Formats: sequence, structure tokens, C-alpha cells
Amino acid sequence: MNAETLNRTTQRAAYSGKPVFKDFQPILDAHGINYHEGDVWLTVGGDAAPDGYLFFLSVSLLDIPKALDAVLPILRSADIVYRIARNELEASKIGNATTATTWMAR
Repeated sequence: MNAETLNRTTQRAAYSGKPVFKDFQPILDAHGINYHEGDVWLTVGGDAAPDGYLFFLSVSLLDIPKALDAVLPILRSADIVYRIARNELEASKIGNATTATTWMAR
């Protein structure tokens, strides 16, 4: 098999016609964190985020898994309620200037 054939085969196998967005549930699972699944959010430590302070961690979509790995042990030890976007698609909506106000209000 030459390089051109291998490249075509790889492209054909990888493309499903739909964008693929990484889910963040496996990261919480790997840290042993229980959560409630919602349409947009994964809520940890309770049924809903309480009134009070907002800690908004802004990172690029590609850095979210690394940022979660760094922050989750700290949040877990604090024993607080918090929410994380359930996947890259929802995180991109939160970070989008045109939809951020709508999504942050949830």
C-alpha cells in the first residue's frame, strides 16, 4: 500500500459527515467525580449551581481537557457545587460572544 492509498483510506474512515465534539463526562469519571447531566451542563455537588460567586475559567477548546485535569482535584477538595459544559460544542457556545449571554444565564 502506497502513501496515497493509505491517506485516502484514513480520510474515508475518519470522516462521518458530522462534526465530532469531545464529551467531558469521561474526564469527570476518571477523577471519580459524580455529576448530574443536563442539556448543556454537567453539575457536580448538587442539583443546581447555587446563588453566589461565579468562577469562569476561560481556555481554548483544545486545552479544556488539560485544564479540567488541573482544576478538578482542587474543586473536588473544596466540596462545592459547580458546573462544566458537557462537551466541546456547548463550551464553544458559552465562549461565543453572540451566544454567551444566553448560555451563561442558564
